[in-house]
Amino acid sequence: WDRGRPDAVVENLVAVKAAVTILRNGSVVSSRIVQPSGIPAVDKAADRVLKSVTFVPPFPAESKDAERTFTINFTVEGRADL
Repeated sequence: WDRGRPDAVVENLVAVKAAVTILRNGSVVSSRIVQPSGIPAVDKAADRVLKSVTFVPPFPAESKDAERTFTINFTVEGRADL
């Protein structure tokens, strides 16, 4: 994420909140931005990251959940050189 920081970020800290639903086997079944930053370049970068992840390690064997939804906060620090 850090290497892909959009150049349009000039505020001190920008955040995007996302929701990701994962099946017990690790398959990502949905991901979406639930609270955009308001800066299109940042929101698009977060969306690209969300779309790039389609599988994660499966839940632990003792887990009984069929699926779980996680909230992820992407934060980007502004550029000090602007």
